[in-house]
Amino acid sequence: MTDFNVLNLRTLCIPKDNVFSNQVDEEVWDISQLHDKSFDAKKFFDNNYRTEGMKVLYTKAFQRLLGNSQGDSGIIELSQAMGGGKTHNMFALGLLAQHLDMRPEQLDDIYPNHTALGKVETLVFTGRDSNDIFWAELAKQLGKPAFGINPPVAPSRQEWITLLQGAPKIIFLDELPPYLNNAKTIQIGAGNLLDVCKTAIANLFAALQSPELSNVLVVFASLDATAYEEGGSAISDVLKEVTMESKRLSTSITPVDNNKDELIDILRKRQFASLPSDEKIEEVAKVYKEAHEDAKKAGLTLSSSEELYTAIKRTYPFHPSIIETFKKFNENLNWQKTRGTIRLVKKSVAYVYSTQVADEAMLLEAHHFDYSDAETRNQIVGIKNSIQPALDHDVSANGKAEAEMIAKLSKENELILPLAKTIYMNSLSNVPGGITGLTTNKLVDILVAPGRNVGNVKQLLGKLQNTAWYLHIKDDKSYVFLL
Repeated sequence: MTDFNVLNLRTLCIPKDNVFSNQVDEEVWDISQLHDKSFDAKKFFDNNYRTEGMKVLYTKAFQRLLGNSQGDSGIIELSQAMGGGKTHNMFALGLLAQHLDMRPEQLDDIYPNHTALGKVETLVFTGRDSNDIFWAELAKQLGKPAFGINPPVAPSRQEWITLLQGAPKIIFLDELPPYLNNAKTIQIGAGNLLDVCKTAIANLFAALQSPELSNVLVVFASLDATAYEEGGSAISDVLKEVTMESKRLSTSITPVDNNKDELIDILRKRQFASLPSDEKIEEVAKVYKEAHEDAKKAGLTLSSSEELYTAIKRTYPFHPSIIETFKKFNENLNWQKTRGTIRLVKKSVAYVYSTQVADEAMLLEAHHFDYSDAETRNQIVGIKNSIQPALDHDVSANGKAEAEMIAKLSKENELILPLAKTIYMNSLSNVPGGITGLTTNKLVDILVAPGRNVGNVKQLLGKLQNTAWYLHIKDDKSYVFLL
Protein backbone atom coordinates (compact mmCIF):
# COMPACT_ATOMS: atom_id res chain seq x y z
CA MET A 1 0.00 0.00 0.00
CA THR A 2 1.34 3.39 -1.00
CA ASP A 3 2.24 5.80 1.82
CA PHE A 4 0.67 9.04 0.59
CA ASN A 5 2.68 11.07 3.13
CA VAL A 6 5.92 10.48 1.25
CA LEU A 7 4.38 11.79 -1.96
CA ASN A 8 3.14 15.16 -0.73
CA LEU A 9 4.43 18.45 -2.07
CA ARG A 10 6.44 19.36 1.00
CA THR A 11 8.37 16.08 0.87
CA LEU A 12 9.06 16.04 -2.86
CA CYS A 13 9.32 19.68 -3.99
CA ILE A 14 11.42 22.51 -2.56
CA PRO A 15 10.27 26.01 -3.56
CA LYS A 16 12.74 28.81 -4.21
CA ASP A 17 13.29 31.30 -1.42
CA ASN A 18 11.96 34.22 -3.45
CA VAL A 19 8.54 32.53 -3.63
CA PHE A 20 7.97 33.74 -0.07
CA SER A 21 9.13 37.29 -0.77
CA ASN A 22 6.90 40.12 -1.88
CA GLN A 23 9.80 41.60 -3.81
CA VAL A 24 9.63 41.47 -7.58
CA ASP A 25 13.36 41.78 -8.22
CA GLU A 26 13.32 38.57 -10.26
CA GLU A 27 11.04 40.18 -12.83
CA VAL A 28 12.15 42.41 -15.68
CA TRP A 29 10.19 45.61 -16.00
CA ASP A 30 12.13 47.85 -18.36
CA ILE A 31 14.55 47.06 -21.17
CA SER A 32 16.60 50.11 -20.14
CA GLN A 33 17.80 48.06 -17.14
CA LEU A 34 20.20 46.42 -19.60
CA HIS A 35 22.48 49.40 -19.03
CA ASP A 36 22.36 48.97 -15.26
CA LYS A 37 25.81 47.58 -14.40
CA SER A 38 24.52 46.24 -11.07
CA PHE A 39 22.01 43.94 -12.75
CA ASP A 40 22.67 40.31 -11.80
CA ALA A 41 22.92 38.41 -15.10
CA LYS A 42 23.62 35.08 -13.40
CA LYS A 43 20.51 35.35 -11.24
CA PHE A 44 18.48 36.18 -14.30
CA PHE A 45 19.58 33.04 -16.14
CA ASP A 46 19.23 30.89 -13.02
CA ASN A 47 15.53 31.77 -13.09
CA ASN A 48 15.19 31.64 -16.86
CA TYR A 49 13.69 28.78 -18.84
CA ARG A 50 14.95 28.72 -22.40
CA THR A 51 11.88 28.35 -24.61
CA GLU A 52 11.94 27.23 -28.24
CA GLY A 53 11.20 30.82 -29.28
CA MET A 54 14.18 31.99 -27.23
CA LYS A 55 16.43 29.45 -28.94
CA VAL A 56 15.32 30.73 -32.35
CA LEU A 57 15.93 34.32 -31.21
CA TYR A 58 19.44 33.51 -29.97
CA THR A 59 20.39 31.63 -33.12
CA LYS A 60 19.09 34.21 -35.58
CA ALA A 61 20.56 37.08 -33.57
CA PHE A 62 24.09 35.64 -33.33
CA GLN A 63 24.06 34.63 -36.97
CA ARG A 64 23.25 38.22 -37.85
CA LEU A 65 25.81 39.72 -35.48
CA LEU A 66 28.52 37.56 -37.02
CA GLY A 67 27.40 38.60 -40.52
CA ASN A 68 26.37 35.03 -41.37
CA SER A 69 22.72 35.58 -42.21
CA GLN A 70 22.53 36.10 -45.96
CA GLY A 71 19.09 37.22 -47.11
CA ASP A 72 18.03 38.03 -43.57
CA SER A 73 16.50 41.47 -43.01
CA GLY A 74 18.09 42.07 -39.60
CA ILE A 75 14.65 42.77 -38.10
CA ILE A 76 13.08 40.53 -35.47
CA GLU A 77 9.57 41.11 -34.17
CA LEU A 78 8.64 39.53 -30.85
CA SER A 79 4.94 38.94 -31.12
CA GLN A 80 2.62 37.99 -28.26
CA ALA A 81 -0.02 39.44 -25.96
CA MET A 82 0.89 41.73 -23.07
CA GLY A 83 2.98 40.02 -20.44
CA GLY A 84 3.83 37.28 -22.92
CA GLY A 85 7.61 37.37 -22.46
CA LYS A 86 8.70 39.91 -25.08
CA THR A 87 10.74 42.17 -22.80
CA HIS A 88 12.08 39.13 -20.96
CA ASN A 89 13.39 37.69 -24.25
CA MET A 90 14.95 41.02 -25.20
CA PHE A 91 16.65 41.11 -21.84
CA ALA A 92 18.00 37.58 -22.21
CA LEU A 93 19.48 38.35 -25.63
CA GLY A 94 20.88 41.67 -24.41
CA LEU A 95 22.62 40.02 -21.45
CA LEU A 96 24.19 37.42 -23.74
CA ALA A 97 25.39 40.23 -26.00
CA GLN A 98 27.07 41.92 -23.03
CA HIS A 99 28.28 38.95 -20.95
CA LEU A 100 30.52 36.48 -22.75
CA ASP A 101 30.68 34.25 -19.66
CA MET A 102 26.92 33.65 -19.82
CA ARG A 103 27.00 32.41 -23.40
CA PRO A 104 28.34 28.82 -23.17
CA GLU A 105 25.46 27.46 -21.09
CA GLN A 106 22.86 29.21 -23.25
CA LEU A 107 24.40 28.84 -26.70
CA ASP A 108 26.84 25.92 -26.91
CA ASP A 109 24.19 23.37 -27.90
CA ILE A 110 22.33 25.58 -30.39
CA TYR A 111 24.96 27.91 -31.88
CA PRO A 112 28.54 26.95 -30.96
CA ASN A 113 29.94 29.59 -33.34
CA HIS A 114 29.10 32.21 -30.70
CA THR A 115 32.72 31.94 -29.54
CA ALA A 116 33.75 33.95 -32.61
CA LEU A 117 31.88 37.00 -31.37
CA GLY A 118 33.13 39.43 -28.76
CA LYS A 119 31.08 41.84 -26.69
CA VAL A 120 28.20 43.40 -28.59
CA GLU A 121 26.97 46.97 -28.20
CA THR A 122 23.36 47.14 -27.00
CA LEU A 123 21.19 50.17 -27.71
CA VAL A 124 17.80 50.40 -26.03
CA PHE A 125 14.76 52.57 -26.41
CA THR A 126 11.52 52.13 -24.48
CA GLY A 127 8.55 54.22 -25.45
CA ARG A 128 7.06 54.13 -21.97
CA ASP A 129 9.70 56.24 -20.28
CA SER A 130 10.95 58.59 -22.96
CA ASN A 131 9.69 61.61 -24.83
CA ASP A 132 13.04 61.95 -26.58
CA ILE A 133 13.51 61.68 -30.30
CA PHE A 134 14.42 58.02 -30.49
CA TRP A 135 17.23 58.34 -33.05
CA ALA A 136 18.82 61.07 -30.96
CA GLU A 137 18.68 58.79 -27.91
CA LEU A 138 20.37 55.97 -29.84
CA ALA A 139 23.10 58.35 -31.03
CA LYS A 140 23.65 59.47 -27.44
CA GLN A 141 24.12 55.86 -26.30
CA LEU A 142 26.78 55.46 -28.98
CA GLY A 143 28.57 58.55 -27.71
CA LYS A 144 27.78 60.46 -30.88
CA PRO A 145 26.13 63.88 -31.24
CA ALA A 146 22.38 64.02 -31.55
CA PHE A 147 21.01 64.97 -34.95
CA GLY A 148 17.72 65.66 -36.65
CA ILE A 149 16.01 67.09 -33.58
CA ASN A 150 15.47 70.86 -34.06
CA PRO A 151 13.10 70.51 -35.78
CA PRO A 152 12.75 66.68 -35.84
CA VAL A 153 13.87 65.34 -39.19
CA ALA A 154 13.91 61.62 -39.96
CA PRO A 155 17.42 60.20 -40.52
CA SER A 156 17.96 59.13 -44.07
CA ARG A 157 19.04 55.60 -44.96
CA GLN A 158 22.64 56.81 -45.33
CA GLU A 159 22.55 58.66 -42.02
CA TRP A 160 21.48 55.46 -40.28
CA ILE A 161 24.33 53.58 -41.95
CA THR A 162 26.83 56.23 -40.86
CA LEU A 163 25.51 56.11 -37.28
CA LEU A 164 25.46 52.32 -36.87
CA GLN A 165 28.21 50.84 -39.03
CA GLY A 166 31.27 49.24 -37.48
CA ALA A 167 31.08 46.93 -34.48
CA PRO A 168 28.16 44.48 -34.06
CA LYS A 169 25.13 46.07 -32.46
CA ILE A 170 21.64 45.17 -31.27
CA ILE A 171 18.97 47.85 -31.13
CA PHE A 172 16.08 47.01 -28.81
CA LEU A 173 12.90 48.97 -29.42
CA ASP A 174 10.33 48.27 -26.71
CA GLU A 175 6.88 49.75 -26.07
CA LEU A 176 6.87 51.68 -29.34
CA PRO A 177 3.07 51.92 -29.78
CA PRO A 178 2.47 54.32 -26.84
CA TYR A 179 5.48 56.38 -27.95
CA LEU A 180 4.04 56.66 -31.45
CA ASN A 181 0.61 57.49 -30.08
CA ASN A 182 2.14 60.39 -28.20
CA ALA A 183 4.12 61.42 -31.29
CA LYS A 184 0.87 61.83 -33.13
CA THR A 185 -0.07 64.70 -30.80
CA ILE A 186 3.10 66.72 -31.51
CA GLN A 187 2.62 69.01 -34.48
CA ILE A 188 5.49 69.57 -36.90
CA GLY A 189 4.74 71.84 -39.83
CA ALA A 190 1.76 70.47 -41.72
CA GLY A 191 2.16 67.04 -40.11
CA ASN A 192 3.16 65.57 -36.79
CA LEU A 193 6.01 63.70 -35.10
CA LEU A 194 4.37 60.36 -35.89
CA ASP A 195 4.87 61.00 -39.61
CA VAL A 196 8.55 61.73 -39.00
CA CYS A 197 8.97 58.65 -36.79
CA LYS A 198 7.36 56.38 -39.38
CA THR A 199 9.82 57.65 -41.98
CA ALA A 200 12.72 57.24 -39.54
CA ILE A 201 11.78 53.62 -38.79
CA ALA A 202 11.26 52.82 -42.46
CA ASN A 203 14.68 54.31 -43.30
CA LEU A 204 16.27 52.36 -40.42
CA PHE A 205 14.81 49.10 -41.68
CA ALA A 206 15.95 49.94 -45.22
CA ALA A 207 19.46 50.72 -43.96
CA LEU A 208 19.64 47.29 -42.35
CA GLN A 209 19.54 45.76 -45.83
CA SER A 210 22.88 47.38 -46.71
CA PRO A 211 26.17 45.40 -46.53
CA GLU A 212 27.59 47.97 -44.10
CA LEU A 213 25.00 46.99 -41.47
CA SER A 214 25.06 43.23 -41.99
CA ASN A 215 26.13 42.82 -38.34
CA VAL A 216 23.44 45.10 -36.89
CA LEU A 217 20.14 43.74 -35.60
CA VAL A 218 16.88 45.43 -34.57
CA VAL A 219 14.60 43.59 -32.14
CA PHE A 220 11.25 45.16 -31.37
CA ALA A 221 8.21 44.15 -29.38
CA SER A 222 4.93 44.23 -31.19
CA LEU A 223 1.44 44.42 -29.77
CA ASP A 224 -1.83 44.01 -31.58
CA ALA A 225 -2.69 47.25 -33.32
CA THR A 226 -5.89 47.57 -31.29
CA ALA A 227 -3.90 47.70 -28.06
CA TYR A 228 -2.54 51.16 -28.74
CA GLU A 229 -4.67 52.34 -31.61
CA GLU A 230 -2.67 54.29 -34.19
CA GLY A 231 0.67 53.42 -32.66
CA GLY A 232 0.22 49.71 -33.27
CA SER A 233 -0.92 50.15 -36.85
CA ALA A 234 1.93 52.55 -37.50
CA ILE A 235 4.43 49.74 -36.90
CA SER A 236 2.54 47.51 -39.31
CA ASP A 237 2.53 50.28 -41.88
CA VAL A 238 6.27 50.73 -41.51
CA LEU A 239 6.91 47.04 -42.01
CA LYS A 240 4.88 47.12 -45.20
CA GLU A 241 6.73 50.20 -46.39
CA VAL A 242 10.16 48.61 -45.96
CA THR A 243 9.60 46.23 -48.85
CA MET A 244 6.90 44.32 -50.65
CA GLU A 245 9.03 41.22 -50.77
CA SER A 246 8.43 38.68 -48.01
CA LYS A 247 12.14 37.86 -47.66
CA ARG A 248 12.76 41.38 -46.38
CA LEU A 249 9.95 41.42 -43.81
CA SER A 250 10.80 40.97 -40.18
CA THR A 251 11.15 37.53 -38.66
CA SER A 252 8.32 37.04 -36.18
CA ILE A 253 9.09 35.02 -33.05
CA THR A 254 6.63 34.04 -30.33
CA PRO A 255 8.48 34.06 -26.98
CA VAL A 256 6.28 31.45 -25.26
CA ASP A 257 4.39 28.77 -27.19
CA ASN A 258 1.18 28.13 -25.27
CA ASN A 259 0.34 25.20 -27.54
CA LYS A 260 3.28 23.33 -26.04
CA ASP A 261 4.19 22.88 -22.37
CA GLU A 262 6.56 25.83 -22.18
CA LEU A 263 4.48 27.70 -19.63
CA ILE A 264 4.69 24.67 -17.32
CA ASP A 265 8.46 24.57 -17.75
CA ILE A 266 8.72 28.30 -17.00
CA LEU A 267 6.59 27.95 -13.87
CA ARG A 268 8.68 25.03 -12.62
CA LYS A 269 11.91 26.94 -13.21
CA ARG A 270 10.66 30.12 -11.53
CA GLN A 271 9.00 28.56 -8.48
CA PHE A 272 10.97 25.47 -7.50
CA ALA A 273 14.59 24.90 -6.45
CA SER A 274 14.24 21.12 -6.46
CA LEU A 275 11.83 18.60 -7.96
CA PRO A 276 11.68 14.81 -7.52
CA SER A 277 12.93 12.11 -9.85
CA ASP A 278 10.84 10.83 -12.75
CA GLU A 279 10.24 7.66 -10.74
CA LYS A 280 8.66 9.62 -7.87
CA ILE A 281 6.56 11.67 -10.28
CA GLU A 282 5.33 8.43 -11.81
CA GLU A 283 4.33 7.21 -8.34
CA VAL A 284 2.23 10.34 -7.87
CA ALA A 285 0.63 9.90 -11.29
CA LYS A 286 -0.10 6.26 -10.52
CA VAL A 287 -1.98 6.92 -7.26
CA TYR A 288 -4.02 9.62 -9.01
CA LYS A 289 -4.82 7.15 -11.76
CA GLU A 290 -6.00 4.63 -9.19
CA ALA A 291 -8.19 7.22 -7.45
CA HIS A 292 -9.67 8.22 -10.80
CA GLU A 293 -10.35 4.58 -11.69
CA ASP A 294 -12.28 4.21 -8.43
CA ALA A 295 -14.35 7.28 -9.29
CA LYS A 296 -14.99 5.86 -12.75
CA LYS A 297 -16.16 2.54 -11.32
CA ALA A 298 -18.55 4.48 -9.10
CA GLY A 299 -20.05 6.13 -12.19
CA LEU A 300 -18.80 9.60 -11.29
CA THR A 301 -16.86 10.24 -14.51
CA LEU A 302 -16.48 8.83 -18.00
CA SER A 303 -13.05 10.21 -18.89
CA SER A 304 -9.83 8.24 -19.27
CA SER A 305 -7.80 7.46 -16.16
CA GLU A 306 -4.82 6.70 -18.40
CA GLU A 307 -4.96 10.19 -19.91
CA LEU A 308 -4.90 11.74 -16.43
CA TYR A 309 -1.90 9.56 -15.54
CA THR A 310 -0.02 10.68 -18.66
CA ALA A 311 -0.96 14.35 -18.18
CA ILE A 312 0.22 14.43 -14.56
CA LYS A 313 3.64 13.10 -15.57
CA ARG A 314 3.82 15.97 -18.06
CA THR A 315 2.59 18.81 -15.82
CA TYR A 316 3.89 17.82 -12.35
CA PRO A 317 3.88 19.43 -9.76
CA PHE A 318 0.84 21.16 -11.25
CA HIS A 319 -2.44 19.34 -11.73
CA PRO A 320 -3.19 19.32 -15.49
CA SER A 321 -6.43 21.16 -14.82
CA ILE A 322 -4.70 24.25 -13.41
CA ILE A 323 -2.91 24.74 -16.73
CA GLU A 324 -6.20 24.32 -18.60
CA THR A 325 -7.78 26.85 -16.23
CA PHE A 326 -5.09 29.45 -17.00
CA LYS A 327 -5.57 28.90 -20.73
CA LYS A 328 -9.24 29.85 -20.43
CA PHE A 329 -8.46 33.43 -19.42
CA ASN A 330 -5.10 33.83 -21.14
CA GLU A 331 -6.69 35.83 -23.96
CA ASN A 332 -8.48 38.29 -21.65
CA LEU A 333 -7.78 41.89 -22.56
CA ASN A 334 -5.07 43.38 -20.31
CA TRP A 335 -4.23 40.00 -18.73
CA GLN A 336 -0.45 39.55 -18.83
CA LYS A 337 -0.31 36.07 -20.22
CA THR A 338 3.05 34.80 -18.94
CA ARG A 339 3.98 37.40 -16.34
CA GLY A 340 0.52 37.40 -14.76
CA THR A 341 0.47 33.62 -14.51
CA ILE A 342 3.94 33.56 -12.91
CA ARG A 343 2.79 36.03 -10.26
CA LEU A 344 -0.42 34.15 -9.60
CA VAL A 345 1.33 30.78 -9.25
CA LYS A 346 3.94 32.34 -6.98
CA LYS A 347 1.14 33.36 -4.61
CA SER A 348 -0.34 29.87 -4.78
CA VAL A 349 2.95 28.14 -3.99
CA ALA A 350 3.63 30.54 -1.10
CA TYR A 351 0.18 29.84 0.35
CA VAL A 352 0.47 26.07 -0.01
CA TYR A 353 3.89 25.90 1.64
CA SER A 354 2.96 28.33 4.41
CA THR A 355 0.09 26.07 5.48
CA GLN A 356 -0.60 22.38 6.00
CA VAL A 357 -1.80 22.15 2.40
CA ALA A 358 1.75 21.20 1.36
CA ASP A 359 1.57 18.26 3.79
CA GLU A 360 -1.72 17.04 2.34
CA ALA A 361 -1.63 17.80 -1.38
CA MET A 362 0.43 15.98 -3.98
CA LEU A 363 -0.25 18.48 -6.77
CA LEU A 364 -0.97 22.21 -7.00
CA GLU A 365 -4.61 22.67 -7.95
CA ALA A 366 -6.77 25.52 -9.23
CA HIS A 367 -8.37 26.08 -5.82
CA HIS A 368 -5.05 26.45 -3.98
CA PHE A 369 -5.29 30.21 -3.57
CA ASP A 370 -5.67 32.15 -0.35
CA TYR A 371 -8.58 34.47 -1.08
CA SER A 372 -8.16 36.10 2.34
CA ASP A 373 -4.82 37.49 1.17
CA ALA A 374 -5.55 40.93 -0.30
CA GLU A 375 -2.88 40.77 -3.01
CA THR A 376 -3.97 37.32 -4.19
CA ARG A 377 -7.63 38.33 -4.18
CA ASN A 378 -6.91 41.52 -6.12
CA GLN A 379 -4.92 39.61 -8.75
CA ILE A 380 -7.73 37.11 -9.28
CA VAL A 381 -10.49 39.73 -9.24
CA GLY A 382 -8.51 41.74 -11.80
CA ILE A 383 -8.73 38.92 -14.31
CA LYS A 384 -12.48 39.54 -14.66
CA ASN A 385 -13.73 42.36 -12.46
CA SER A 386 -17.36 41.99 -13.51
CA ILE A 387 -17.99 38.83 -11.49
CA GLN A 388 -16.44 39.99 -8.20
CA PRO A 389 -19.89 39.98 -6.54
CA ALA A 390 -19.97 36.20 -7.12
CA LEU A 391 -16.66 35.84 -5.28
CA ASP A 392 -17.82 38.06 -2.42
CA HIS A 393 -21.27 36.52 -1.91
CA ASP A 394 -20.93 32.92 -3.06
CA VAL A 395 -17.30 31.79 -2.82
CA SER A 396 -15.03 33.49 -0.30
CA ALA A 397 -15.54 36.42 2.08
CA ASN A 398 -13.69 35.78 5.34
CA GLY A 399 -16.04 32.96 6.28
CA LYS A 400 -19.26 34.73 5.32
CA ALA A 401 -19.70 33.60 1.71
CA GLU A 402 -22.29 30.91 0.97
CA ALA A 403 -19.74 28.17 0.21
CA GLU A 404 -17.82 28.93 3.39
CA MET A 405 -20.94 28.78 5.55
CA ILE A 406 -22.05 25.49 4.02
CA ALA A 407 -18.57 24.04 4.64
CA LYS A 408 -18.87 24.86 8.37
CA LEU A 409 -22.07 22.85 8.78
CA SER A 410 -20.53 19.40 8.41
CA LYS A 411 -17.27 17.62 7.61
CA GLU A 412 -19.13 16.01 4.72
CA ASN A 413 -19.29 19.47 3.13
CA GLU A 414 -15.54 20.16 3.22
CA LEU A 415 -15.18 19.71 -0.55
CA ILE A 416 -17.60 22.54 -1.27
CA LEU A 417 -14.94 25.26 -0.98
CA PRO A 418 -12.58 23.60 -3.50
CA LEU A 419 -15.63 23.11 -5.74
CA ALA A 420 -16.70 26.75 -5.56
CA LYS A 421 -13.17 28.10 -6.02
CA THR A 422 -12.53 25.79 -8.98
CA ILE A 423 -15.75 26.87 -10.70
CA TYR A 424 -14.92 30.53 -10.04
CA MET A 425 -11.43 30.19 -11.55
CA ASN A 426 -13.04 28.60 -14.60
CA SER A 427 -15.53 31.46 -14.98
CA LEU A 428 -12.94 34.16 -15.68
CA SER A 429 -12.76 34.28 -19.48
CA ASN A 430 -14.17 37.57 -20.79
CA VAL A 431 -13.48 37.22 -24.51
CA PRO A 432 -16.29 36.58 -27.01
CA GLY A 433 -16.70 32.84 -27.41
CA GLY A 434 -14.42 32.16 -24.44
CA ILE A 435 -14.82 28.87 -22.59
CA THR A 436 -16.30 29.12 -19.10
CA GLY A 437 -17.79 26.66 -16.65
CA LEU A 438 -17.32 23.00 -15.72
CA THR A 439 -19.67 20.02 -15.85
CA THR A 440 -20.16 17.73 -12.86
CA ASN A 441 -18.05 15.02 -14.51
CA LYS A 442 -15.25 17.50 -15.24
CA LEU A 443 -15.32 18.73 -11.65
CA VAL A 444 -14.85 15.14 -10.50
CA ASP A 445 -11.90 14.76 -12.90
CA ILE A 446 -10.32 17.90 -11.47
CA LEU A 447 -10.90 17.20 -7.78
CA VAL A 448 -10.35 13.45 -7.64
CA ALA A 449 -7.25 12.73 -5.58
CA PRO A 450 -5.87 9.95 -3.38
CA GLY A 451 -7.75 9.91 -0.08
CA ARG A 452 -10.32 12.52 -1.19
CA ASN A 453 -14.01 11.66 -1.33
CA VAL A 454 -15.61 12.96 -4.52
CA GLY A 455 -18.73 10.82 -4.27
CA ASN A 456 -20.90 13.72 -3.10
CA VAL A 457 -19.85 16.33 -5.68
CA LYS A 458 -23.31 16.37 -7.26
CA GLN A 459 -25.03 16.79 -3.87
CA LEU A 460 -22.67 19.59 -2.86
CA LEU A 461 -23.34 21.43 -6.10
CA GLY A 462 -27.05 21.21 -5.32
CA LYS A 463 -26.50 22.69 -1.84
CA LEU A 464 -24.44 25.53 -3.25
CA GLN A 465 -26.94 26.25 -5.99
CA ASN A 466 -29.73 26.55 -3.42
CA THR A 467 -28.05 29.49 -1.67
CA ALA A 468 -25.63 31.02 -4.17
CA TRP A 469 -26.86 34.07 -6.04
CA TYR A 470 -24.60 33.86 -9.04
CA LEU A 471 -24.08 30.14 -9.77
CA HIS A 472 -25.75 29.17 -13.05
CA ILE A 473 -26.07 26.01 -15.13
CA LYS A 474 -25.43 26.55 -18.84
CA ASP A 475 -27.11 24.68 -21.68
CA ASP A 476 -24.21 22.23 -21.78
CA LYS A 477 -24.85 21.40 -18.08
CA SER A 478 -21.69 23.19 -16.94
CA TYR A 479 -21.62 25.27 -13.76
CA VAL A 480 -20.44 28.85 -14.05
CA PHE A 481 -20.54 32.06 -12.02
CA LEU A 482 -22.36 34.83 -13.89
CA LEU A 483 -23.98 38.10 -12.93
